[in-house]
Amino acid sequence: MLKNFVFDDKSCFSWYNLKQEGGVIILSVANKIKGLIKTSGLKGYEVAERLGMTDQAFRNKLNRDSFYAEDLIKIADCLDLEIAFTGNGQKTVLDMKDIEHR
Repeated sequence: MLKNFVFDDKSCFSWYNLKQEGGVIILSVANKIKGLIKTSGLKGYEVAERLGMTDQAFRNKLNRDSFYAEDLIKIADCLDLEIAFTGNGQKTVLDMKDIEHR
């Protein structure tokens, strides 16, 4: 079952350096991923294993805040989440089918 997360409660991000601009809290992609991993109950090394990479390689991606779309799709799949573009009454989901035929 896919879950939709909207982080209107910043408590799971309290240990990150939060940047605020005009009353809006800005998180890097890496910090959002860390928060999603934390709320999933998994550990970073478990996500790395499920992604087929070493813990160090995954931590490097987080530290560099450097992810390809394929990485994000795999992380979302691993966490049983979805990545979607929404607006104008439309929703386009990116999922594993989008990268399996590469």
